[in-house]
Amino acid sequence: MERVLARIDTMGRLVDENPDLLRMWFAVEFQAAGKGSGMADRAASWVGQLRSDTLEALRMGQRDGSITGEIDAEATAHAIVGEGVGSAFLWTVDPAEDFRRRIDQWRARTVKTLRPPSSS
Repeated sequence: MERVLARIDTMGRLVDENPDLLRMWFAVEFQAAGKGSGMADRAASWVGQLRSDTLEALRMGQRDGSITGEIDAEATAHAIVGEGVGSAFLWTVDPAEDFRRRIDQWRARTVKTLRPPSSS
């Protein structure tokens, strides 16, 4: 659980410390993902690594009991990464979007989804 949440918490710290730099980095990554950009493989690799690391953390948490065994780890990893990347994209194209609030919501939803029933 801690490993999954650490990624979300890092994103929150980055937004707090230097939102302009983070927005610029996202803009570069999203531009790189464009078809024919020459960097699409790099962007796909970045997202693939996020999903792979998240999946590994979820499975470790299921083994150690910090994450419920009731979830489908692969689908949940996809959803966690998708929510983070999607929220980052929305914030990048709409500076009025409150990305910090979205991160807090993302974290709370992740905890609720992953928490074992006995940890309520």
